[in-house]
Amino acid sequence: MRTRHGKRPSSPAGRCAAAPVLALLTVLGMVGVAQPARADTDSGGAITARYEALGGADGVLGAERSGETCGTSDGGCYRSYENGTIVWTAATGAHEIHGDFLAQWRQSGSEDGSLGYPVTGISCTLIQNGCFQRFQRGSIVRDGAAGATWGAHILRGAIGARWDATGQARGYLGYPRSDESCGQDNGTVGCVQFFSFGLIEWTPATGAHSVHHEIERKWEDEGAEDGYLGLPVSEAEVGAGTMTMTQYFQGGAIHLTAADALLVVRGAVYEAWSAAGALEGDYGAPVGDARCDASGTCTQEFEHGTITR
Repeated sequence: MRTRHGKRPSSPAGRCAAAPVLALLTVLGMVGVAQPARADTDSGGAITARYEALGGADGVLGAERSGETCGTSDGGCYRSYENGTIVWTAATGAHEIHGDFLAQWRQSGSEDGSLGYPVTGISCTLIQNGCFQRFQRGSIVRDGAAGATWGAHILRGAIGARWDATGQARGYLGYPRSDESCGQDNGTVGCVQFFSFGLIEWTPATGAHSVHHEIERKWEDEGAEDGYLGLPVSEAEVGAGTMTMTQYFQGGAIHLTAADALLVVRGAVYEAWSAAGALEGDYGAPVGDARCDASGTCTQEFEHGTITR
């Protein structure tokens, strides 16, 4: 019999016969069926794995705030969370950034800035529970004192390499207490960064050299880089078993004696002392400040003699 609109009524048998066809169409993707969303796309699960390793929603990052977003520099991907982010590239892997480390990284320009992508997570294994994170082109370091006295600061380039050479946080400079600051003094372009117990100064001509706070106070009294001593041109030399320290600058030297006296060798006396081998030469270390008369002639006593110029 015919029905309205010329269609046959459906029957149980008809519905059963259609089931295999529907299943085939579903497999072939010709029937739209909602599928569970993938946790990761281009990172291949690395971001999710790192998130779970950090404790998931109960960990340091907290709840998810966004899905994975890809297409950043070098084929990178990231996902945002309540307290930070995880970023990934095939070359660097997946690493979290959060707190003041994230603030510093973003201020530096994120992955397109001076640091690039992180190559480690945040580790708090430095002396006095300080924390650090390494990036492609530098590090972020935070002291571990109560209340984080200095906060998190970026270390990179020649200054970062010099800090590494001094022993990092365990060395005589301690933790960074400022970011790198660059400018021009007396026509010389340079950068300086301050630490708990001194500073590192860099220029293209002199390189990067640390100045320990004992010598720094005398150098500052004499005008620092704008004074007659100019910029440091060496690391401080520490006397073996003598508790003395000597550092050379463009226009002279500062010597810290075992009795904590700070003596300056400068001008023509410095030139003669340097020509004779300086600290390791014929005259040895200074034992007093220079005495100069009205004519400008100066006399200075050393361990093994006197220089008058």
